[in-house]
Amino acid sequence: MSLALCLLLAGCGTLQAYSGSAQPADGLALLRPELSLGSHVVLEEVNGISVRFWQDRAVVAPGPLQVRATAVLTHSYRTLTRRHELEFDAVSGEEYTLSADWHLYGARIQVFDQHGELVAEAVEPPPPLRVMRSEPVGTRQ
Repeated sequence: MSLALCLLLAGCGTLQAYSGSAQPADGLALLRPELSLGSHVVLEEVNGISVRFWQDRAVVAPGPLQVRATAVLTHSYRTLTRRHELEFDAVSGEEYTLSADWHLYGARIQVFDQHGELVAEAVEPPPPLRVMRSEPVGTRQ
């Protein structure tokens, strides 16, 4: 069986998003998207390292992280995708879950640690306000 077929059947791969040789798992942190019906997160880049199509998670060294990810939200016949950038400090031995959901203005991505504490959040900004010309009531003909 070819390597590509094995990866496809396995359904996932892990990005090593730190420099140097492999390190023990207890000295690293894991980033993974939450599996949810109707929404998911696609990791695109971690600390400037591109995530390949077969990779769905990343191991990182402790310290500051910069993550670019896309929230994919599906409802009935519509799919909304929004790219977000998040920054937070990773702690060794911690597992972080990226979750996507609907927010007041659109999509958001939240990062939770293994204890369920919110670590970082990226929220779609509100749409720009439109200034409309107002007329006093009853003056229109």
